[in-house]
Amino acid sequence: MRTGEILSKLISEKGVTSYEVSKSTGISESTISRMLNKNSKPNIKNRQILAKYFNVSEQYLINGVKSNPTTVLTKDGVAFSITEVSLFVVNNFDEFLKEKIFSNAVELKIKEKIIENLKS
Repeated sequence: MRTGEILSKLISEKGVTSYEVSKSTGISESTISRMLNKNSKPNIKNRQILAKYFNVSEQYLINGVKSNPTTVLTKDGVAFSITEVSLFVVNNFDEFLKEKIFSNAVELKIKEKIIENLKS
């Protein structure tokens, strides 16, 4: 699913217009329009704002995939609750870095620990 399709679906489901999304989020109408019509992906700041506004994950805004929580237990016995999408990102870390879509919820050290345990 493309960004424009995802955003259009969310706008329709919420029963609002792109103008209302713009006014409620502070994201310019032209930026909303580019996302809808040219399938441009939102930058990190706008992705966070839109995810909160539509009550969806940031990953959903990018790829349209809703994810289920998964628990990862490290060798040290520490459990982390992550999503399948996050797990995919961890397993494809190089691509993840290129996209610059770090989740602000988990610090880099925790991500490194998860990666280390998944690779072993």
